[in-house]
Amino acid sequence: PFYRETREQLLLVGSFEFQEIRRSLFWYTRDFEKLTASCKTKCSKELQMMDMNTYQAVNQFILSHAAKGPGGKPHIIPIFEFLNHLPELTSDLNYEMDDNGDLVVSAKWEIPADEEITISYGRRSNPELLASFGFADPPFLEPFWSLRIFTQVLAEKYYTELDIEDMEIDVRLATPWLSSLPGDIAAPEEVANSTLHTLQWELARGKGTVPTLLSLVETVADHFISWYSKDHFISTFRDTLEENRGKNASSSVWWRSQDASSFSRQQFAARLQTLGRAKRLELVEAASEADLSDPRRLGFWNSTVVRVKMSEYLCALAYKEAVLLIREELAPSDAMTE
Repeated sequence: PFYRETREQLLLVGSFEFQEIRRSLFWYTRDFEKLTASCKTKCSKELQMMDMNTYQAVNQFILSHAAKGPGGKPHIIPIFEFLNHLPELTSDLNYEMDDNGDLVVSAKWEIPADEEITISYGRRSNPELLASFGFADPPFLEPFWSLRIFTQVLAEKYYTELDIEDMEIDVRLATPWLSSLPGDIAAPEEVANSTLHTLQWELARGKGTVPTLLSLVETVADHFISWYSKDHFISTFRDTLEENRGKNASSSVWWRSQDASSFSRQQFAARLQTLGRAKRLELVEAASEADLSDPRRLGFWNSTVVRVKMSEYLCALAYKEAVLLIREELAPSDAMTE
């Protein structure tokens, strides 16, 4: 997203990812100034010749091409770094880096000659994919939804009495992974639980009147619901969601209207895993043809923005409904499955 024109970046307004672009550019500029200052006394000729655009491009290259190795450090691996992404259930290779730094790769199935070989860039929500790689997956293959917002924003708008000087963090919420995904990575609830535990620990560091976890979660959810309920860029998709939920209150489908009320991401993921490579790709292509957010309908960037915003919107709705369920103000049959 860093290399999009300003008018394209502005389509992300309302999403934390828009703020993150501006924030990251600030830190890139600051770090580059520190680097160039140190280069006045000791630096290689290559570093002395580096300008801001090159510095930013190098950082983005490492972030988007590196594989995580021993100690969590990034590794650039020739050839492997250029493999393109497909969602987890349709990509061709499983891979991991062992403790020695060796990359272990295995094919999931027979790959025909002359076919492009793909990998998954990890089990990520669409906002996470945008932040790291600048694109988003089809919504019917997104493994979970997520959103994030800085504590400073919350303090300025909702908790003015809270001193968060030492709490410059982003509040993250995420729904559990689809339970029908392969289970060798972690339990489906781990993403959701870890974000809540981290948030709870950070709140304990606050000064002044610290809101309860339930109160903060509801405030974050309400913040995004209020904004996205008025966001004209996603109005068509929001209306489709409301129409589908009118037929089936547990539905979370916003990207299709035909046969949508009975569509289940869980069942779709489970069905894909019973098929071979060719049949999987055929089923995904059929789903893509019905996808109102498909890039062939909206264009690549508009499609990406819609998918990111709807992921955040659905995450907010899921947490809001969870709070209402806890308070017994919403019947389980009226809540989204997630």
